[in-house]
Amino acid sequence: MKTQIDDLSAELLTQAQQWLDDESNVIPVDIRFCLKMLLENMLKGEKSTKNAAKGFHELLVKFGFKPSSEKIKPSPLSKDAPSQETLTRLAVESKKAVENFFSAKESLNESMKKEIFVECPERDSAQVQILIDHIKIADEAARDAAQEADLETRIGSGGAADPALAPADETLFPAGPVHATSSAVHFSLNKNDLEKEFGRAARGLQKETIQTKRFDFSLQMHCFDVSYETARDPISGRSVSAAPETIGLKGFQISLRALVNLVLLTVAFLIPMHRVSRMLGNARIFHRSNLARYLGVVAQKALPIYLHMARELSNAKFLWADATPTRVNDVNAAIEKRKMWNQGDLVGPCEPYPWENLSAQERNQMREAENKNLANEGDSLPDDDSEEYSKPLWRQLQDEFGYAFSEKGKKNSRLKTRHQTMVIHGRADPLDATSHTVLFRSCLGDVGNVLDKILQQRSIKNKELYLQCDHSSANLPSDPNILKRISLTVAGCLAHARRPFKKHFNQDPERCQEFLSVMFQVTHFESRLKKQGKNRTNTLSVRRSWSAHILEMLQFGMQLAIQDPNWSDQTPLGKAARHFIKHFKKLTVYLNHPELEATNNGSERLLRPEKLSQGSSYFRDSLEGRARFDILRSLHQTCVSAGIPLSIYLLHLLLTPDLAIQQNPENFTPRAVKKLLAEKPTLNTKLERILTQGY
Repeated sequence: MKTQIDDLSAELLTQAQQWLDDESNVIPVDIRFCLKMLLENMLKGEKSTKNAAKGFHELLVKFGFKPSSEKIKPSPLSKDAPSQETLTRLAVESKKAVENFFSAKESLNESMKKEIFVECPERDSAQVQILIDHIKIADEAARDAAQEADLETRIGSGGAADPALAPADETLFPAGPVHATSSAVHFSLNKNDLEKEFGRAARGLQKETIQTKRFDFSLQMHCFDVSYETARDPISGRSVSAAPETIGLKGFQISLRALVNLVLLTVAFLIPMHRVSRMLGNARIFHRSNLARYLGVVAQKALPIYLHMARELSNAKFLWADATPTRVNDVNAAIEKRKMWNQGDLVGPCEPYPWENLSAQERNQMREAENKNLANEGDSLPDDDSEEYSKPLWRQLQDEFGYAFSEKGKKNSRLKTRHQTMVIHGRADPLDATSHTVLFRSCLGDVGNVLDKILQQRSIKNKELYLQCDHSSANLPSDPNILKRISLTVAGCLAHARRPFKKHFNQDPERCQEFLSVMFQVTHFESRLKKQGKNRTNTLSVRRSWSAHILEMLQFGMQLAIQDPNWSDQTPLGKAARHFIKHFKKLTVYLNHPELEATNNGSERLLRPEKLSQGSSYFRDSLEGRARFDILRSLHQTCVSAGIPLSIYLLHLLLTPDLAIQQNPENFTPRAVKKLLAEKPTLNTKLERILTQGY
């Protein structure tokens, strides 16, 4: 059935678009964008006219020209209106709506404010009036200047930057991990130098001292031939040794400095261990299997600290998380072998997965094989037959966090087969940026599975939890017992929402460009806040005014876009727009919480090394190597946040008895060690000396 709105010819609609262009200095760009999208819908033909009429009605209601309860019938697009007058009424009513909305403050009743702006109890009438007044200016250049002035005022409000809101240092390779020293050298001219150049009769020479700098670094391996005396009382059995503790760990032939440098090369700089081995001349002591074992010694020593870091995160109010697929060759091979066995391609008994419980006999066999390998290299593990020591590092982590998880919500629960590395990070102390703790964990599961394990330790006093991640349900805790104890608020990531419009830009360049430009404004505001220095006043002022307004208009633009058949729910752009609308509340949680960011890019940058080193690291062959890497990477990135060099921190741990770390791991976190070194300069000097001379 043909309606009166169909009488709008292409020529008249083109004239309407021309009217929008002519009035561009009066109509704000976001309003002009919405009207332009409506006209484009009307040009689509009979299937789009209903959506166009509805969209235009909603636009007039949003402007305040019509009450929300008014029906479409008396609107400018009513079928009762004369067809020849339709275009004129469209122009007049639209212009009037714009003028009424932006020129008369009293036209904004409370319900309209809630429609146009993000509802916020702290927003006062003065803030709303500023938003109206700056658009009221007719001259576009003057309007831009007014906008910039208002934005600059808001960014500069609140005084100095709040240290509690300082962003964590997410640098992948932190500046200055190499131990740096300095010294002064002076070269003097002697008599022979002068006579050789000027002759014996040289007189009246003008001398001066030139100041300059020369920087030097070296790659060298040094062997210490160590000898030391010991004395033993045959009666009591007590003995004393002249060897200092700084010479190296007992039973190992490498120095403490070598252990530290190994962690720096393989964990901080992601150099594969077979390359490190070649760099050191392929000496047997530096064979890549031995290098992996040395990393295991450091990781085992740091295990109590790693577990304590998880406990600190369990009580954090704000958490960030993300995951990325990774590969462990032993795990992939076991899953593939089980798949072949299920298909009948393999005969014989079904072999257990590597992560399934081992018997005491199997543990003893593993222990004997490891000791045999160490004996061939001239080293041996300390005599310790405790169950905890003989248990592999990865199994100790499995006992704490689990490893292999099953799919939920299915009739036949089956094992998750995608191996992922998760990063979960947050602040142990919400007022201290140096307390930012980063935890890496790899398993056959998702972020939600690891959170279920970590949050079991959460205090019942800490009910509120804000989790920033993508919107997959796999990233959320699902344990009913935990969900009863917490009030979970999920914050979305605008970067995830933006990517489809960039990726599929060519499918609708004009609309995608509009959406991307609007999103860029939001990130631009955040960048300027960081540059100025964030405090609660300026952050909330900018976000609750400019950012909130822009995101509201972006949501409205996407609501109009999905009315286009080319943006159906079967298209990538249509899915992206509907995803943005559906999760709009999550995407705007950050507006009212200065602690949160607009995006979750920090988590993604923390996971970037996984992709850089994929397939190149020797210790990804096994579960044990993966566990070592997770622990050491967690320590490394937490040291970056705390502002302490990884080399100094690791030296302090290696010189500390294991029992002291196990009993009080909270005293050995990067933040705690940094505080200790500030209180004891002599200890810091001692560590600096070891890094300089090797012992």
